[in-house]
Amino acid sequence: MKKSLLDKMKSIELQTAAVEKHTLAAKAPISMFFKTAQPKTILYTSIIDGQIDFFTGDNINIPHQHDYFELMYVLTGTLTNYIEDKTAFYQAGSGCLMNRQVSHFEVPDPGCTVVFINFSVSFLEEIFQAAFPKNHPAEQEMIVRFLQANMQDQKEYQRSYIEFNRLTSENDPVLFVLLDSLQQEIATKKIGAAFLQRGLALRLFDALQNRQLVSTRLVSLDLSKEAFLCHQVLNFIEKQHGILSRSELTTAFHYNDEYLNRIVKKQTGDSIMKHSKRARLELAVKLLTESTWTIRQISEAIGFQSEAHFYRFFKENTHLSPGEFRKQHSSEK
Repeated sequence: MKKSLLDKMKSIELQTAAVEKHTLAAKAPISMFFKTAQPKTILYTSIIDGQIDFFTGDNINIPHQHDYFELMYVLTGTLTNYIEDKTAFYQAGSGCLMNRQVSHFEVPDPGCTVVFINFSVSFLEEIFQAAFPKNHPAEQEMIVRFLQANMQDQKEYQRSYIEFNRLTSENDPVLFVLLDSLQQEIATKKIGAAFLQRGLALRLFDALQNRQLVSTRLVSLDLSKEAFLCHQVLNFIEKQHGILSRSELTTAFHYNDEYLNRIVKKQTGDSIMKHSKRARLELAVKLLTESTWTIRQISEAIGFQSEAHFYRFFKENTHLSPGEFRKQHSSEK
């Protein structure tokens, strides 16, 4: 089984120089698939229908699409995802949800571990009918709405996918517990496993829609390459809360930071520095109003060299000192 899976994937050949779309079919209602990039090879782990298989081999760099929905989440490290004619970069705590019409393939960097969860259309239809028997799709949060629209082949969603980023720098225990529990239930053939798989999948979607923990965006592939790249940079800034250096941008996107700045300014009217300052200010406001951290702790968390520097930055942008801002908003509660 291990060999045949690799052989099947490697036997797909491009017949022309143009990118062709090869469709991979679902072999089970739900399955999980891990890739761990080692120095010279990829360790694959397949969890499907009560069975776990391991094998090593080359990365499969073949553009493909699915007859199922694929959710990708980066656990450690970074990877590059080639989506149609676009390039997207992901790091730990970020991922995407692909619809069935999008051709793509991913290349993990050494040290990257990424998990893929595959959902068949019939699997999703069953859990949505049970969970939302009366609600209109428009009333649902983005992920459920996106999946329902694509199952109905609504054209406005066919050239798009969902991208999400964990808002905290620390691993979210809820998400990891859900992924671990789902893995265990897919790996077993015990009675009731199918019911637990459906419930856990629904909870996973709900966790990814939690706006306090995860930022979620619908990405259109009809954007120009510059607009798409700008979207990726802004997403990275949000993920980093504006705490980043020029070298980190260059490393993440493989473009010169001055070029990236020109693209962002052309598309938005603001420089990367302005977007970064805005993101840092948003984090400062969040920590001042929602945490019990001291001003010094907040200053250090946001990357300021001194509390005085943070004080000046905050007052220039809000016309209040951090202490005044916290006191005012505490009294409003």
